Amino acid sequence: MIKPVFYSILFLTLFAFPFGFAQTNLVYNGGFEEYYSCPVSNDLNNGQLELCKGWWKPTMGTSDYFNRCNNTGVGVPNNFWGYQETFEGNSYVGLFPIDWYINSGEYFGSEYIQTQLLDLLTPCVEYHFEMQVNFANYSRYGFSRLGALFTQNPIHSTTWDAITLNPQILNNQGILVDTLNWVKVEGNFIASGNEQYLCIGYFFDNVQNDTVNFQPPVGFPEEGGGYYYIDNVSLTEIGVVPNCDYSLPNIITPNNDGINDIWEYNSPSEGELTIVNRWGNTVYHEKGISFSWNGGECTDGVYYYRYNSELFSKTGFIQLIR
Repeated sequence: MIKPVFYSILFLTLFAFPFGFAQTNLVYNGGFEEYYSCPVSNDLNNGQLELCKGWWKPTMGTSDYFNRCNNTGVGVPNNFWGYQETFEGNSYVGLFPIDWYINSGEYFGSEYIQTQLLDLLTPCVEYHFEMQVNFANYSRYGFSRLGALFTQNPIHSTTWDAITLNPQILNNQGILVDTLNWVKVEGNFIASGNEQYLCIGYFFDNVQNDTVNFQPPVGFPEEGGGYYYIDNVSLTEIGVVPNCDYSLPNIITPNNDGINDIWEYNSPSEGELTIVNRWGNTVYHEKGISFSWNGGECTDGVYYYRYNSELFSKTGFIQLIR
């Protein structure tokens, strides 16, 4: 009588969890479904991205929020850039990757979207990013180099200028000019550690060898840009990368200005961290996965750390400046 029970449990176990556990999306509100209030058509110049929970503009560019709750200029599927159903749900966002004046060729500006991840990224861990992109009907020019940038601190600019940093993810499928279907832009990268902000857009200040004239101007005839809808943004963890070389933060400035006030490190495995002063006295010691040091009562100077785990060991210095 034992065997039938055993086989039944085994059968249920195998078929109850045939595909393993679902991976956690580290991007909050990646489908843009949660919002504070419905976007309105008479406020287009402000973009209204901040009406979408968890997302904001890192520059002066006016990225847009579209929702089915509006049935005119910023609605779904009809809006001021054309007609497009969502990839799923009721909302998506939109932006000008790069824009310039046709007559003079002068660069005008770029638009981006930014969010804070649900957790800090761990060094030596590989992650998978993806988003759905659609080329708006009324766009004049198409581009390829849409990308995703992960940073430790949020980006903030008081201009329309391009963010010319190196994104971890770049579209590699050529010029994106599909106005009917959503196209998946995706890629993998290995985190340096403690990245907690995601910025999406075009991280170049020119379109050399990266543009195609899609059609005559439908709107904004004096400008040379194109427009893209974005939906279903996600970031999931793949796993620890063996024999990975990485660097830990080497500065702490605990002056309550919100920048480098705390020295933090998230390890991919259980480990032990010790920080000592120049005389070899221990000022911090902890075991675990996540480590955080605020400098305590330590004075300005150079401190030294030693980290050990089953995966790797690391030594280095930390400069404390108050």
